[in-house]
Amino acid sequence: MRIQHFLKMAAVLQITGWSRSTLWREVQGGRFPEPVPTTKQRVGWLENEIAEWQSKKIEERETRHARPMGPQAKKAAASARL
Repeated sequence: MRIQHFLKMAAVLQITGWSRSTLWREVQGGRFPEPVPTTKQRVGWLENEIAEWQSKKIEERETRHARPMGPQAKKAAASARL
């Protein structure tokens, strides 16, 4: 089993650029990974889950900005491959 690292809230806030309230709102809304209780009074986020969240957000951005190719662009792309 691979050891996973816990990130403290300060690190998660720095990675996301969010405030504490935004972080908890995103967790409660199911749009951000849930923390793992590490003690009675502390929580941590799994580093790999945060990395997966980042990758998903980047993929969403790229998908959102991708433009479908029109007939002329498809023709130019096809001839460029020849």
